[in-house]
Amino acid sequence: MRIERCCDSTEQYPLQLHETDKASCLAMKSDEIKRQQSALPGLP
Repeated sequence: MRIERCCDSTEQYPLQLHETDKASCLAMKSDEIKRQQSALPGLP
């Protein structure tokens, strides 16, 4: 899944980018996508 790849990629640079665990990262990204989609009517 695309969101998982995003969260996994931060693990390559843990000192710079590791702020949350993977489950939290996935939840935040999923919520972000839902907010963006609801802001753009007519998109699936």
